[in-house]
Amino acid sequence: MTADLGEFELTLRIYADDGAWTAECVELDVASFGGTIEEALDNVKDAVNLYLETAIDERQIDRVLRESGVKQSVTSSPCEPSAELPSSRS
Repeated sequence: MTADLGEFELTLRIYADDGAWTAECVELDVASFGGTIEEALDNVKDAVNLYLETAIDERQIDRVLRESGVKQSVTSSPCEPSAELPSSRS
C-alpha cells in the first residue's frame, strides 16, 4: 500500500559509536549504523521508510505521526541540512 503523506521534517542525530557511526531519527525512535556517516544516513533513511511503510500497511500512520509529534508541512521546500556534517575521514 502506498500513501501520500506530504512532507514533514525529521531530526537525525549522528554520532560516533565504538568505531562506527550511528544515525538516529529522534522523533520516530528509529536508528541504524554504518562504517561511514554516509552509510549510517542511508541505513537510517531505509529504516525510517520501512517503519513508515509498516505503519501505513497496518493503518497506524496517523497514530504514529501524532504520538511522535511529527508536523506535516503545508509548503514544500528543498531539504537543507541545518548544520554541516562532520567528516567521516579520520
